[in-house]
Parts: sequence; structure tokens; C-alpha cells
Amino acid sequence: MGKRLLNYALGLNIALVVGLFFAAYFAHSFVIAASAVHQLVDTAGIAITIVALKLSSRPPTKKHSFGFVRAEVLAALTNSVLLGIITLAVLTSSVIAMFSDLHPNGEIISVTGIAGLGVNLISLYLLSHRPDAPMSVKSTALHFLADSISWVVAILTGILVAVTQLSLFDPIGSLIVSLYVLISTWKLITRTLNILLEATPENTSSEDMSATLLSHPFVSSVHHIHTWNLSSLERAISAHIVLENISSLHQAELVVFELKELLREEHGITHATLEVECHPCPSDIHETELGAWHGH
Repeated sequence: MGKRLLNYALGLNIALVVGLFFAAYFAHSFVIAASAVHQLVDTAGIAITIVALKLSSRPPTKKHSFGFVRAEVLAALTNSVLLGIITLAVLTSSVIAMFSDLHPNGEIISVTGIAGLGVNLISLYLLSHRPDAPMSVKSTALHFLADSISWVVAILTGILVAVTQLSLFDPIGSLIVSLYVLISTWKLITRTLNILLEATPENTSSEDMSATLLSHPFVSSVHHIHTWNLSSLERAISAHIVLENISSLHQAELVVFELKELLREEHGITHATLEVECHPCPSDIHETELGAWHGH
């Protein structure tokens, strides 16, 4: 269901982007051009989410043991860099337009802004009205909600141009929208780079993971914790855990299973590698016992 809703939203937004570029041309409006670029960011985000859902369902191969989950991260990074360059071009053109003789059509700008806001709200409804929608779909929906501000700017710009006949409001509105797009694009670039550089996932920490593991009654200590994102949808962790009061290897295996469930429920960890120990490492006990064992 989530994929079908995404396809509906994608088609709707592609049609809007095409219409926006035509409207920007006929209205001689830079604020619509900036809004078109902004909507292109949203549309690309939907496409990337669709690709992520499809790739995440593909099984791992011998060459790609984690599957192809990072393909969406590479696509998002490439998309963000290109859109950042385009937005800078629109920003530069807006500054130049402040000193030009262009006369934007305020009525077209306002109508286009209302249409854009309408598509944004419809996309928001399509992606958020079902409680069983995947996390990536809900994230895209929240993005549409936050981006509605750019359409409000476009509508207000059109009204000001129509009422005052001052064309200066158009490039000013374009500057506001372009700056907003650049901020959003920069956030996406840093997020994708953090994933590729295997930084600690957002809204979590090694301390949080350690506290979750230590909440289990058979875990006495935790060390060597490493957490990272495999993709925007999957998180991984590796850690050494010291168990106590364990009577058998089977019991230790059951504890590890329970710990993985805890990590999945509380932190969304999809891949957990937990190394079980009976005392912290490095330890003098290791050297003493290994020396005695090799002595035999």
C-alpha cells in the first residue's frame, strides 16, 4: 500500500513540476522558478524513497552481503548536489532580476502558488493517512508538510505583485524560497554523507544503546560499541557484551536473541552483531589461560 501511494504522489508532483516551469516562463516569475526547483527536490525525494523500498526488498548476493540498501543514499547525494547547483543558479538570477525590467504577472504567480500548495497538501494526505505506512513514507509526508511554507511565500508574492505592481517582490520571494531550498538541500547532503561515513545515527548514541543492553538482567557490562546506518531505513550495531550467571551456551544464545529484539524495538536496529564474553576484554585472564593451554 505504501508503494502505491508513493507512485500516486510521484505522478502528481511530476505533473506539477512540469506545469511550474511553464508557469515561470509565461509569468516571467523567478519565485515560481525557485518553487519549481523546490518541488523538484520533493519529487526526487519521493522517487528515491520508491527506489529505497524496492532495493531493500532485494535479497543479498555473494558480492553484496548487505544487499543494495545504500544505492538510495548515493542517489540522494547525487540528487542533492545537482539541485544545490541549480538553486544557486536561480538565486543568482534572482539577484540580477532585481535590476532588470521584467514585469512578472502577479495573478499567475498567486494561482500557481495555490495550485502548488494544493498538490502539497494532497501529497501529504496520500502519504500520511494510513497508519501502516512505512517509516520512509511517513518521513516524506513530513517533508511535504514542512515545505508548504514555500508555497505560502509564492502566494503572498503574487498578491503583492498584483496589488502594488512592484516587480521587485518577485525576486525577493525567489530569494526567500531559494535560501529555504539550499538549507533543506544542505541538510540532506550532510545526512547522506554521515551515512556513507558511517557516523552514529541521528537521535541515538552509544550511551543509549549501552543502557538498553545493560537493562537485561544477565548483562554485566558492554564495550566496543559501534553503531551506524546501512541506509536511511536500516541501522546496525556491533558490540561486546559480558554475561553473568549463564549456565550454558544455549542460554547465552537466548540472551543474545532477547537483546537483539530489545535493540530492534527501542532503537530500530535491523542488524546486530553481539560478541559474547564472560569477562571484559582485554583481560589478564586471557593471557594466563591461553599460556597454560598452549603449554600443554
